[in-house]
Amino acid sequence: MRQVSTVKLSTVATPVQEQNSSNLMGHLYYQEANQNDLIIIASYAQQQYQRFEYLDQEAAKALMKLIYAARDQGVWIVPVSGFRSIERQKIIFDDQIARLGSVETASKVSAPPGYSEHHTSYAVDLGDGRFPKQDITNTFVDTDAYRWLNQYAKEYGFEMSFPLNNSQGVLFEPWHWRFIGSSRAATIFSKVTDSQEVNKSEPQYYQQTK
Repeated sequence: MRQVSTVKLSTVATPVQEQNSSNLMGHLYYQEANQNDLIIIASYAQQQYQRFEYLDQEAAKALMKLIYAARDQGVWIVPVSGFRSIERQKIIFDDQIARLGSVETASKVSAPPGYSEHHTSYAVDLGDGRFPKQDITNTFVDTDAYRWLNQYAKEYGFEMSFPLNNSQGVLFEPWHWRFIGSSRAATIFSKVTDSQEVNKSEPQYYQQTK
């Protein structure tokens, strides 16, 4: 198995003042998963941009059941991003700071390193295989994949992490789903699942990556 690069949060030079607190600008602290618990769930992109995506084994098995159930109904759901190390999250977050101009603004569209659900290996970004240009954008809500997930994902233990008007104050992310269908997964996300506020109003459109 591929060795997943890791780095302790305390060694990351992130321009935030409250590292290791349980809540940072609306984002909750998560420990990085043990790489020995991860398995490959997909390959994403092609040629020099190709990367392999990983999840925890029980989350991966549930996701495979979800994906094949969707395909039986003619819907092509693809994993876009799975496990993400703290080191990788720092690169993404720093890019957002450079693009948006401040830590506070960047935190609305991306989690600081150490505070991403992707660290747990129980969260995954999903896309529609027929419309790759809509991956990690709000136009994902117009796809069959999103509509299918909204209706059936809960049957496979998945829920949207950041619905409209969520209690964490993170902007709407229709592509970002977390697995809560086991006792271990439910424990990991127990800090948010009880307080999450789901609002059924129209999506708030904006451009972001997370």
